Amino acid sequence: MSDSSDGEPGGAELLGTGRRAGVYASLLWNAVRLVRFHGAGDAPSLTEALVLLAVTCGVTPGSDHLDAAVRAGLTEERRVPTSLEPVAEATTWVLPAAACALASRRGPDVDTAEAMDHGLRDVAASLMVVRVPVGAVPATEPPGEGLLLGHALAAGWLATQLWEAGVVGVPETLERTVAAVVGAP
Repeated sequence: MSDSSDGEPGGAELLGTGRRAGVYASLLWNAVRLVRFHGAGDAPSLTEALVLLAVTCGVTPGSDHLDAAVRAGLTEERRVPTSLEPVAEATTWVLPAAACALASRRGPDVDTAEAMDHGLRDVAASLMVVRVPVGAVPATEPPGEGLLLGHALAAGWLATQLWEAGVVGVPETLERTVAAVVGAP
C-alpha cells in the first residue's frame, strides 16, 4: 500500500485528468466524477463511495485490505442515528468515511469501532455539513451533490488525520448537536 496522504511525491489520481493531487483534493474531485458518472437521480451507493475513498488512500483494488476498509465504513454507517422526518440534512457519510479511512491507513486488523467510540466520531461529526433540506433550497442555488459527497469523503479522511495527530472533538458532537438538528432521537 502506498499512502500518498503522508506527502509521498505524486499524490493521488484525479480521475479523468491524467493528473495527481493530494488525497483531500483528489477525494473532492473524484467524488464529483463519481456522481456525474451516475447521472441525475442515480446517486452512488455508500459502498462505491467507500471503495473510491480507500483506493484514493492507496489501498490496492480487489484486496482483502479494501474489503476490510469498506466493511469498516459500512459497519459505522449502521451505527449512525437516522430519522424519518429530519429538519435538516447532514453529510453523515463523514462518519463511515472516517472509519474506512482509518482502516485504509492502519490495515484490516484495526478496531475502527473502538476508535470511533474513543474520539474519532466526535472529530468526524464536527466536520459534517448541515444544511436545509434539498426541497427548501432556492432554485438559484445548485444542489452540489457531488461536492457534498466529496466533502464527506475528504472530511472523513481529514478526521482520521486529525484524530491520529491528537486532535479531539467536543464529546458527543453527533449525539448532542447533529442528532438534534437532523431530528434523530
